Amino acid sequence: MTATETLAPRSLAAAICLTILAGVLLAATDAVGKILSDHASVWQAAWARYVFHTLFVVGFLSRRYGWRLVQTRRPGLQLLRGLILLVTTLMMYTSVVLTSLANATTIQFLSPILVVIWAALFLGERPTSRHWVAVGGGFAGTVIVIDPDLGRILTPEVLLPLGVAFCMSVFLILTRILSTEEERGCTQFATTAIGALALTLALPLFWVRPSLHDLGLMLAIGGFGALGHSALLAAYARARASTLTPFLYSQVLGAALITVFWFGDTLSTRLTIGTVILVSSGIFLWWQERRANRRAAAAYISIPPEREIRT
Repeated sequence: MTATETLAPRSLAAAICLTILAGVLLAATDAVGKILSDHASVWQAAWARYVFHTLFVVGFLSRRYGWRLVQTRRPGLQLLRGLILLVTTLMMYTSVVLTSLANATTIQFLSPILVVIWAALFLGERPTSRHWVAVGGGFAGTVIVIDPDLGRILTPEVLLPLGVAFCMSVFLILTRILSTEEERGCTQFATTAIGALALTLALPLFWVRPSLHDLGLMLAIGGFGALGHSALLAAYARARASTLTPFLYSQVLGAALITVFWFGDTLSTRLTIGTVILVSSGIFLWWQERRANRRAAAAYISIPPEREIRT
């Protein structure tokens, strides 16, 4: 690792905080999606998620980016990323109707393990042993929190979240690729604009007149989603995908807390133990990254300039 590859502690801390915030907001988005899916349909919940998310993004970013919101040098990747997220959302909202929010969220969080693998294969990132320890610890904590029954592996309750895990891992890698400054505005817009257009074209097939309560939920699901994805994109612009992966487990923690305090499940010993492991794995990686950055920076500064030029 060279000095130019290291991250300033404040930049790394900001990326971690943004990732944790994104996880909590996306857990809240799924929770609202579960309620809307029960009231109307999975399709209408997804439509509200995408349309209001897109409107929020356009309202917040149009003054900053202008026409750059629809300008991209990678239209194929933008289209692919948007379609993958649409498929992911439909599978996720269907799965939370069939099983609990906590179970669906835990199974889909096989995705961080896949992210580390894809980052090594396609982004040239080299995961270290500390990355694998943190990812493994985070997944172990996830399993303890939810205690999923994976014996029925061929049931929709398991297969749908597994599909979500695979699609989400690809989505996160594409987010990393498209998080450059020149693509960031279009990436934030295209995240849901593609799905919003597709679902709006199909709107007559599934539309149910919403109540005022449902309209409030529609605004909430769009707002939570817009803020969550904006935070995630900002985080991936500041740090490596493999570094931030363990902190994505904050969505699992958020889903567990929402399940307890919103949907009325009982706080269990497993939840407490799993939460400690989840948080500890993230803190462990952050501490190791800070130590590595400080050592690399110190080694770089200690090299005399003339010796550095010769080497």
